[in-house]
Amino acid sequence: MTALPTERSTQTLAKALNFVLDHERQTWPCGGSNGFVKEESANDEYLAYRREYGLPSRSITPQSSIEELAIYMEHYAEPIHVADLPYPIALVLFDSAVNVGTGRVVIWLQAVLGIMQDGGFGPKTLTATKTYIARHGANALAGEILARRVAYYMSIGSPGKPLYKFLKEWLNRVADLRKEIGLAH
Repeated sequence: MTALPTERSTQTLAKALNFVLDHERQTWPCGGSNGFVKEESANDEYLAYRREYGLPSRSITPQSSIEELAIYMEHYAEPIHVADLPYPIALVLFDSAVNVGTGRVVIWLQAVLGIMQDGGFGPKTLTATKTYIARHGANALAGEILARRVAYYMSIGSPGKPLYKFLKEWLNRVADLRKEIGLAH
């Protein structure tokens, strides 16, 4: 039997989801301004989601708010246990997963935790995450993940690379995250 979510976990999830959706719904240089994802691969993911639920194919826009919420929950929040973690790290992992992919973010997390890096957020990763937070604090872990995110952005968006035009917005989003969780620059 699945445990019912606590009030704290529900609040953490709602707050993290609001932050991500507020940022995703802004017009970003990566594409449109209708939330979910703006890249061509997103349309494939959206079509796969609709097939999985027996829904007819259609363009990624406009998607319903319920579909948008379901996609964010199924593909990003639930695989990284957002509801099981304190807000600072829940938000950073969730927002990072939306931006760079769940597997990559979990590998970063596992590297910080010093455990096997398989990209899957199972019970061992959850336990190690909670242990790390108990010893060092959620903001310390969030800071480590954000440092890896910035390094990743710099590696794919440095001057002369095709994605350089997105670097400023990516770094602004990291700055917004840092501010939201109370991390100084």
